[in-house]
Amino acid sequence: RNSSQPALAAPGLFVTQLLLIIGMAIGVVAALVVLSALAAADHRPRAIASKPGALLGLRGGGGVHDDGVTKPLVVVGSLNVDITIEVERLPKKEETVMASSPCTSVAVGGKGANQAAAAARLATGTGRPAVLVCEFGNDGYAETMRTALQEAGVDVSRCAHSAELPTGQGIVMLTPDGAASSIVVPGANAGWTAERAAALEELVCGASAVLLQREIPEEVNLAVARFACAAGVPVLQDVGGEDRPIDDELLREVAYVCPNETELERLTGMTIGSEAEILAAGRSLQSRGARNVLVTLGGDGSLLLEEGGRVVRQGALPIPGGRVVDATGAGDSFRAAFALALTEGRPHEQCMRFAAAAGAVAVGAAAAAVGAAAAGSAGGAFPVNRGALPVNLSWLTTLHAGSTPRGLGDACAAYQTSTAEVTRRKNWRRAPVARGSDSCGVESVSQKSCDA
Repeated sequence: RNSSQPALAAPGLFVTQLLLIIGMAIGVVAALVVLSALAAADHRPRAIASKPGALLGLRGGGGVHDDGVTKPLVVVGSLNVDITIEVERLPKKEETVMASSPCTSVAVGGKGANQAAAAARLATGTGRPAVLVCEFGNDGYAETMRTALQEAGVDVSRCAHSAELPTGQGIVMLTPDGAASSIVVPGANAGWTAERAAALEELVCGASAVLLQREIPEEVNLAVARFACAAGVPVLQDVGGEDRPIDDELLREVAYVCPNETELERLTGMTIGSEAEILAAGRSLQSRGARNVLVTLGGDGSLLLEEGGRVVRQGALPIPGGRVVDATGAGDSFRAAFALALTEGRPHEQCMRFAAAAGAVAVGAAAAAVGAAAAGSAGGAFPVNRGALPVNLSWLTTLHAGSTPRGLGDACAAYQTSTAEVTRRKNWRRAPVARGSDSCGVESVSQKSCDA
C-alpha cells in the first residue's frame, strides 16, 4: 500500500497543473474582453458626436445612421398635373390678360412629386432610393404620371389611387423673369385618410429622412412626423401649400421648418424685410417648439437658424446659363438637396451649399431645356416638372458623391467641360475655377441670381 502512494501522486499533480493553466487562460481572455470594452467606450462618444442627429438635437437618438445609404429618402406629399401658362404679367383684380404663348405646357408637378424627383436624380449612383407616397387620381393622367416619375428614378410602389377624386392640378402663371405664381386644385391630394397615414409607420421609421409639405391634409403630416420623430428620423417640413396656421405640435415633431420669406411672414404675422426681422420671426417659431428654421430668400440665398441659436448663411449661387428661366419647383429642389446631403452626414454649411447649387440649376436654362424637350414629345409621358432638376446632373452630384466631397468650383468646371452647349454661351468662361469658388466661371455675376 505504501509503495503505491507515489504513483497516485503524479496524476493528481498533473490535474492540478492543468486546472491552473485553464484558469490562467480564462483570466487572459476575460482581461482582453474588458480591455476591448473599455476601448469601445472610449471611442463611442466621438462616434455619436459625429452623427448629425446628435449634433442637431434630434430626439430618439438621431435620425441619420451609419447604414443610411441603404435607407430610402421618403417624401410624403402631393402630386399634381402642372399646367403652365406663359404671360407677360399677372392679371389685376377683375382683369383678363392674354397668354403670351399660344399653347400651355403640361408636366408632372406638386411639391411632393417635385421633391421626390429631385432627390432621385441627385441620388443617382449612390444606392439610396427616393420613395414617393402620394395619391394618384381616377383620371387618365394617373398612369402617364406614374411612368414619368418612374423614369425619373422615383419609387412609386407605395402610392395609392383615389377612386373618387381626380388628379390634383397646379395652374402656373409664368412671367418672362421666371417668376411663377400658382393656384393648386387639390383633387386626390385631399383624399388621404387616417388609416392610410397609419399604414406608413414602418416605411417612415426605416427612412434616412422624411420630406413633408402642406398640400395634403395636416393630420397626415402630423401622423407621419410623430412616427419619424419617435424613431429618430429627421423630418423637413416645407410650409408651402395651403394657407393655414401651423400646429405647434407639428413644429415640435419636425427637425426643420422650411419657409420662404412670404411663408415665414404668413406663419408668424411678423414683418419680414431685414435679416434681423427674419431671425426674429424664426425665433418666434422656435418659441412655439420649432428646432431648426431653414428660410429660402430667393436671390439673397438662404439662412438657417439652428436650434442652439447659431445662424448659418448661404449666398445665392450663379445660375448655369446666366438667367432665371422658370422658378417653378426650385424651392423643392433646394429642400430635396438639403435633405440628401443631411442624410450623408454633411454639416449644415455643406448641406446649404449643395442645396443652393441645386436650386440654381433648377431655375436656369439647363433645367428648362430638358423640360421643354420632353414637353414636345407627342404621345409620351409628361415631363417631370423642370424645377425637379434636369436628368443629367453628373456635374452637380460630384458635390456629394463618393467619400471625398468635391467643391462647387470643381463641379462647375466639370459642367463647363462636359456640356458643350453651355460652354458656348457668351456668359461662361473656359478659365479654370478654384476649388470652393462661388463664381462657377460665370461672367455675368452681377445679375441677380435666384437659388430657391
